[in-house]
Amino acid sequence: MPEVLFVAYPSRTDALALLEGVANELEVRGITCQTHVIDASSESPSIRSGTIVVSLGGDGTFLHAARLA
Repeated sequence: MPEVLFVAYPSRTDALALLEGVANELEVRGITCQTHVIDASSESPSIRSGTIVVSLGGDGTFLHAARLA
């Protein structure tokens, strides 16, 4: 089953609102979605082989998402 991990900072309310809408649409189509809000959780998300990691933010968000991937 396809899986998408969205990564964003909690201060980016625009990104969080966007990912919520997109995640809902993807899940309707059978795609599992996770959200990782940076600094809001001490746990790292579970990432399987084939997970698509989507960074919603700037350079710092991208670098954090790249380390997760």
